Amino acid sequence: MKPRPVYRWKTFWLGIFILTYLGWAWATSPGTMTTTAITIPGRWLAVTQLDSQVGFFHGKSSTLSSFTPGTPSATPEWDFAFERRPSRSTIDHVYWESALRRYSRGFIITHWLLILLFLALWIPILALRWMRLNRLSASAPAPDGGQIHPEP
Repeated sequence: MKPRPVYRWKTFWLGIFILTYLGWAWATSPGTMTTTAITIPGRWLAVTQLDSQVGFFHGKSSTLSSFTPGTPSATPEWDFAFERRPSRSTIDHVYWESALRRYSRGFIITHWLLILLFLALWIPILALRWMRLNRLSASAPAPDGGQIHPEP
């Protein structure tokens, strides 16, 4: 029995969905900033997208005001909010990065590297699954009991 084709696997379509999302995020990120933050007792976590980069940050709750709409931020030149904003200049970008690094810990990764990392994980998963299914289908008996011609 032949295994199902790759395009019928859920892992294939989930990977296509994730790649599409990462590509869309990369295409829409130049010149804009999007931030999402959550509060954990005593701490905060944030995911930020700015100028074709994604940042993951965390810090103490006292610095959460830089991610809360309507409050003064750690960077007075640019209040952070849960909305998309155009990037004003390179100076703001440098100021934003230095202020965010001063008040929090985290890292920044470019979208293209994020896509390559995803592909480096997803393609081997698909290849291993394909090899496993082919090996299982080769060792499985034929559906009719292994007979070439049925007995009369």
